[in-house]
This record gives sequence, C-alpha cells and structure tokens, in this order.
Amino acid sequence: MIDFPDLLGMMLEDAVKILQLKEIPYQVIETIPTKKDAVLGFQRVIKQKKNDGIYQIYVCKVPDLFQK
Repeated sequence: MIDFPDLLGMMLEDAVKILQLKEIPYQVIETIPTKKDAVLGFQRVIKQKKNDGIYQIYVCKVPDLFQK
C-alpha cells in the first residue's frame, strides 16, 4: 500500500519532487479564477486526492510576497 504524503500548501515543484522520490504516480490539475483575471504568483497545492491509484494534486497561483 502506498503512503500518500500531505502536500497541502506546498509549492508545486516541491510537491512533485516528493512524489517522484516516492515513485507515486501523479497528475497536476491547475485551477484558475472564472470571474476575475488570473493571479500572478507561484503554484501551490490547494487540494489533493487519490483516484484509481493516481495522486491528483490541484494547484492555483498564489501571490507570494516572500518567495524570490
């Protein structure tokens, strides 16, 4: 049985590294605003779920004032 890690709030790049190291199959799903302009920022994990053995991670762009 695969131990799925908690990735909520992580930067997409960091989350992907963890999944690749653990050899967990994954799918990235990007969400975008429907009623306003897209946000400039960094992609962070906002939702995660297992679906038929594939780890789906949902990301959105979040303004991050502390990220370089």
